[in-house]
Amino acid sequence: MKKSHVSHLMAFILAGAVSGYGAQVSAAGFAIIEHSAKGLGSAFAGGAASADDLSTVWFNPAGMTRIEGTQMEAAGHIIVPSSEYSDGGSTINPLVAPPGTPLPGGPTKDAGVAAFVPNFYYVRELMPSLKFGLGVNAPFGLKTDYSEGWVGRYHAISSALKTVNINPGLAYKFSGGLSVGFGLSAQYIEARLTNAVDKSTVCLGSPAAAACPGLGLVTPASTSTDGSIDFEGDDISYGYNIGLLYEFTPGTRVGVNWRSKISHTLEGDADFSNTADLAGLFGTGAFTDQDVTAKVTLPESLSISGYHELNSKVALMADVTWTRWNRFEQLVINFEGGHPQNVTPEEWTNSIRVSAGASYVYNDRWTFRGGVAYDEEPIPNKNLRTPRIPGDDRIWVAIGASYQYSDKLSFDVGYTHLFVDDVPIDNVEVNTGHRLVGEYEASVDILSAQLNYRFK
Repeated sequence: MKKSHVSHLMAFILAGAVSGYGAQVSAAGFAIIEHSAKGLGSAFAGGAASADDLSTVWFNPAGMTRIEGTQMEAAGHIIVPSSEYSDGGSTINPLVAPPGTPLPGGPTKDAGVAAFVPNFYYVRELMPSLKFGLGVNAPFGLKTDYSEGWVGRYHAISSALKTVNINPGLAYKFSGGLSVGFGLSAQYIEARLTNAVDKSTVCLGSPAAAACPGLGLVTPASTSTDGSIDFEGDDISYGYNIGLLYEFTPGTRVGVNWRSKISHTLEGDADFSNTADLAGLFGTGAFTDQDVTAKVTLPESLSISGYHELNSKVALMADVTWTRWNRFEQLVINFEGGHPQNVTPEEWTNSIRVSAGASYVYNDRWTFRGGVAYDEEPIPNKNLRTPRIPGDDRIWVAIGASYQYSDKLSFDVGYTHLFVDDVPIDNVEVNTGHRLVGEYEASVDILSAQLNYRFK
């Protein structure tokens, strides 16, 4: 894998910070929004305006001006997704078999994979009006895993994407209620994609089709002659975030947060298995192990939030977040050893997430909260949906609670259920021409816990 010694060291440090992490997407696209157990309890309503825990380092760095003294926060989120596929008449490429020929393959296990996602924050007062903060979290990620012999094996078997983001920031409060914040992001990304290779269809659809019988490659989509390919790559790149917070009164405020895009060029390798016969047929490095690169731009986002205390007991929160997913036009993997470029059309659209929530102070120890959200999926239609990310619009219903154990120590818990629309798919795989037709039944459950400690 092509990477400098410095990048290797950074990758080791970042991966160590969240060892064992892997996640099925819980927000739209492949974003992960679980950056606070307290925020989860209200469906992240008021994310850029609440500024009532240290996750404001991520949601709006300007909110750090509301954090007193020196504090740290550690949270963990258990994400339990379900994504069950039912086939609806998948077919073989009509150029290599009679039109309508069923695509052979068995059923698959639930593609959702349970995961643990942690995050950590630290805020320190440099001066009464100047605060420093540090956040470590995972803003994007996904993991789907299918049975090797399932009907969609040429589209996908295993897909995993992990990110780790280290985000230091500063916040300054002016007189008159305005605070501003700025942060930098060092982001590590790691991806792995696997799928089967239909050697018969590749051979029969090529100029060398006359040689296919001699190689025993005459039955399209036969598991007995399948090969496989395993892509892996990683990268480190950088971005920034800017936030504004305006407090009309101590209990009423609005916040705005902008996070920049981060452009990655992943470098890694492609490992082929059981494809030596195709390599000998095509030559020039095709179907042989080689280095690869892939460019991925993780999108910018804009959040506008509000927070208002009705009285000493009840507060209301709301948030609108826009994400520029239209940067994800296609997934392109470039091979450096002669294998043809792999291009998967995506053509995602920009999306909106809206949320509303409330909190209730029961007594000086307990606070309860709840919230709802609508999260719009950027995948435009069933033809561009792939089994690697079979997402759709989702509705969040969340509850949570906080317990103040002492002046220095407090705890938060949150639970959310995501109702996901049934997901149709009708996707033609670009390399084989096989058509995957079916439907996903999906849902997600999330349970979070958080410890908050104030040093002084």
